[in-house]
Amino acid sequence: MAEAFEYLRERIKDSFWLGKEILTITEDINNVLNTPQEWFRNLPLVQFVESMGEPVFEPIKKVIEIAKEARDIITAAVLLTLESIYGVNLAFNSKTHEDLAQVGNTMLNNNSFGTTEYNLYIRAIDAHNVNLKLPELSQKLAEIEELVDSIPEMAEDAQNVMRQKEGDAYAFLHQTKNEMEALLETAEGAARTQARRILNQVIKLLEKFAEPIEEEPEKGAIILAPVAAVAVPTVVTITTLVTQIANFFLTGILLKSMATSVATALAQVSASVVLKYFSATGANGLRFLAADALRNNVHLLPKIWRYTAMQGFAWGFLMAYAPFIVLSSIIIIAAIRLSQDEQGFAEHFYVFADNDNAPAFAYSNILNPNQIRDELHKIKNDLVQINDNAVQYQTIMGLGIDFVEGANGKEPKVVESYDLSGPSPVKIPNSVAQEFYDQFSAKHNIGTPSGQWKPV
Repeated sequence: MAEAFEYLRERIKDSFWLGKEILTITEDINNVLNTPQEWFRNLPLVQFVESMGEPVFEPIKKVIEIAKEARDIITAAVLLTLESIYGVNLAFNSKTHEDLAQVGNTMLNNNSFGTTEYNLYIRAIDAHNVNLKLPELSQKLAEIEELVDSIPEMAEDAQNVMRQKEGDAYAFLHQTKNEMEALLETAEGAARTQARRILNQVIKLLEKFAEPIEEEPEKGAIILAPVAAVAVPTVVTITTLVTQIANFFLTGILLKSMATSVATALAQVSASVVLKYFSATGANGLRFLAADALRNNVHLLPKIWRYTAMQGFAWGFLMAYAPFIVLSSIIIIAAIRLSQDEQGFAEHFYVFADNDNAPAFAYSNILNPNQIRDELHKIKNDLVQINDNAVQYQTIMGLGIDFVEGANGKEPKVVESYDLSGPSPVKIPNSVAQEFYDQFSAKHNIGTPSGQWKPV
């Protein structure tokens, strides 16, 4: 997959994006591109998760193991982060659009929601609920919040970038002040007027540099609830979900001291990286939303960006935090990839129709993966018509089931799932279907055999 984004590497010229000095790529990001796996393995958050022995950490450990061995994911995440940050910078500097949030929301609402977006949506739900188990993980991290807060912060590197830029700007302003004061001693006429004007501007900027930074109150832990699939998802639905996952890692763990309103921009950039990686729509709208978050919270940003007119404003700020965006994106991509890897063509297909007193179920041997949806729909209609539609079923599910080794021998695992309750089959997360199957089996005291059978 990384090869698909290698063309972006050509946009890096001597550590500058597009060869422009105002679009400097930090040393940290250059190092990630050179040694991606080594960088990822040595991250404080990765090492913290690997050191935890509680079962709740096992899902994210599995995701991290996938990421550690997937150089392609890390490299692609870096290149797409650079492209996304550049897009946000362009939107931030837009002279055409005043209300960037309106532009972004309009784009998201107008984006078409196709098969690619639907598949990503379903797998992102599985990533949230199952592969990362974020509801359980977030609860556990809240319980050990002090321990989480003790993780060595990558944020220190970002703060060093900020201090370096502010120090350089402060030194430049003082140098300019001294030069203008010296010039005023000898200059006359227009030269003297211009020197006085520049000196006054510099003095005002130095005074603003002395102003205290506005801070938001310290944030608490983020607790996430399980995500349920909606009947009619849209591009807004999927972008909101992926942004929520990114926000959990960025705001809830990595950058707890950053203002929530500003960290939102980082989460939106991370979400755009994920969408681009899976070739889904929505990234363009997210860049405008991220730019809007920065525009409306300039008072919370470092002074160098607040008080100087810079075409690289958004680029410079987001670049300082690019390693966090990359890390968040890597975890989400790996979790979704895990969901993809675990999707498979099932050996056995069943339709389960739930009714408290008269449940129904049927088996089908489907050989063509392109016929799964239609075949399950036909079986569902057969079940309903057997009783001349006299039985009202609360839920009807079409499930592809494999039998895998478990604690008690062979155990059924849902690997393909459709909700057949409505007029047309709707693909749903396997995690939701597995929960239905477990409840159905317990409720009606049945076991799913592996033979070919179809009761009438």
